[in-house]
Amino acid sequence: MGLDITAVSGLQKIDCGFTSDEEPMDMATGQEITDCVRLYRNTSFPCQFDDLEDGVVYRYAQRKRCYKASYRGYNRWREALAKLAEYPHGEYEEFTGHQIGAFGVEAGPFHELICFSDCEGTIGPKTSAKLYQDFCDFQDKANLSEDVAWIKNYYALKEAFQIASDNGAVIFS
Repeated sequence: MGLDITAVSGLQKIDCGFTSDEEPMDMATGQEITDCVRLYRNTSFPCQFDDLEDGVVYRYAQRKRCYKASYRGYNRWREALAKLAEYPHGEYEEFTGHQIGAFGVEAGPFHELICFSDCEGTIGPKTSAKLYQDFCDFQDKANLSEDVAWIKNYYALKEAFQIASDNGAVIFS
């Protein structure tokens, strides 16, 4: 098990039925629709969902799987991102780190990503555009890292938010 992050763009809400396996289906033809996705709001982080509709099926123009890692690997990556963004080191119960510091403030660079689920949910187009700009703003600083894998993931997530900025979404599953 692990985290998959997929970006989609060009979302258009569609009216459809569902197969017995709960896959979207064209009601006129009975054929499964493959270029679509059902989006869900993470109830713990509802603001990142923007103006999308929970549980609704959207057809997309582009889809790209941008990131795959263990939950532990993603959390290590996200901790380094929080440190890059200069969130203070914080403590909460048995947890410590810059991510904890990010949860202690209301806004900042990458805040909507750092303070989001590490396993499921959707980040909508407006939040994606803000996060893409954060990735652009911090790119020179990120390039100073000596951790090649971390930088590779930085660019992969930057691309995900760029794609989703075009009326799309970033899907955590």
